[in-house]
Amino acid sequence: MKKHDLDQLQTAIWSIYREPFVKTTFTPIDFEMMVLEEVRNRPEYCVLATALGIEPKDAPIVVLAYQYAIPLATVDERSLLSIKEKVNQLIGIEIISADEALSIY
Repeated sequence: MKKHDLDQLQTAIWSIYREPFVKTTFTPIDFEMMVLEEVRNRPEYCVLATALGIEPKDAPIVVLAYQYAIPLATVDERSLLSIKEKVNQLIGIEIISADEALSIY
């Protein structure tokens, strides 16, 4: 690469970097949300969500409960608690409400 080409490339990169729509600093929350979004969109979680009839956002939590063979406590009445029997039958994960979890311990 010629020196002139390298200078043009650097200028182009820096001009993009200075655009208002390019985010150059990330707060811990931004980073956490980016990682969370990346995890939720992994193909294996999307397939699991489809197979179980759950939301993709819940798939990583279900996987953790399965890996550690522990009940999954949730307050999500609309999603996980509404299909807890199906999930238990398919993969053996017990889903309980947060209130049930508190009464156990």
